[in-house]
Amino acid sequence: LKKLAFFFLLMVGVSVTAFIFSNYALNHAHNTVHSQTFWNESLQYFRFILELFQGHFGVVRHDGSAVLETFLLKLPASLELIIPAILLAWVLGTFLAINAILRPGGHVDSMTQILGDAMNSIPVFWLGLILLMIFATGLELFPVSGRLDYIYEIKPVTGFMLIDTLLSSKSYSGEAFFNALNHLILP
Repeated sequence: LKKLAFFFLLMVGVSVTAFIFSNYALNHAHNTVHSQTFWNESLQYFRFILELFQGHFGVVRHDGSAVLETFLLKLPASLELIIPAILLAWVLGTFLAINAILRPGGHVDSMTQILGDAMNSIPVFWLGLILLMIFATGLELFPVSGRLDYIYEIKPVTGFMLIDTLLSSKSYSGEAFFNALNHLILP
């Protein structure tokens, strides 16, 4: 019950903060300053909460589309990166952990400790940029960006590029699948 009350207070705090910042950004973008009363601000806040519960999370500034619509459009690409990464980390982590436990003080145990310490101390965004510089621009083993090379025209069906390439009837669909897989290795 204590955790539920804390969760409720946290959600109220987050929603008030989001409301204040979104109103500030909107007013700042339109160069307007509103001197509204407390009741008008409160009414706007409750309208904001009601719209959130109805699934209206706002509008994307650069194209005017709904935030939820844009989120759902981009979700398959995110899941296509997340799911294989989690599965690879789970399989590799389990394998290394079992080997480290079976031979304490061995090579695998020492390597996993050093690698774990390094991964915890290096910022992930920095490591990603370094890996891009080395493997994408330096050695040119992986593409720098995108989900597929421009020479392939694959019609999006599911939003998942790997699945869409396999569903495609184009003669180069197999080649496009491996190209999409190559784009996933170092996003």
